[in-house]
Amino acid sequence: MSRSAGSRRTRLLQTCVALVGASACTAPSVGCTDIGAANGVGVTVVASLASEVTGLTLTVCRAGDCREAPVELSHGSVTVGETCSGNAPDDVCSASSAPDGTSVGFAPVADLAEESVAVSARYQRARRSVSTARVTLPARGVYPNGPDCGPAGYQAAVRLTESGLEIAR
Repeated sequence: MSRSAGSRRTRLLQTCVALVGASACTAPSVGCTDIGAANGVGVTVVASLASEVTGLTLTVCRAGDCREAPVELSHGSVTVGETCSGNAPDDVCSASSAPDGTSVGFAPVADLAEESVAVSARYQRARRSVSTARVTLPARGVYPNGPDCGPAGYQAAVRLTESGLEIAR
């Protein structure tokens, strides 16, 4: 074998070893699933008002475009009785839910993005129609796979109280 052929093989081998070594030092890739999240505005009706509210409609405005979305309300709940067999990632945990007196719902907004939205509500209470003032809040990305996988959708959340809508915390 000629000296130049041996040199080329040596350089090729060194290059391969360097590439394999460099790839082993990079950050591990993150496994992102195809899980999705609906775009829209979530609403919680506080317990003191929940049993009296019917026919809730949210109006969601952004960039001068307003859309009405009827909201189907269901009973809200809290997590209770959470127990885990330990603190390791493979340990088993369990929990139950219990009604908390609130009502919850969601108004889909198909093409919502990370932007400001103005939201108002209209509903029936004691056979009267009630309208709220608008609140402006940010729609933010939802990351069910964690921040390294990018947003699966965009959402905002409000609470309906005796005094009107407020930004959910």
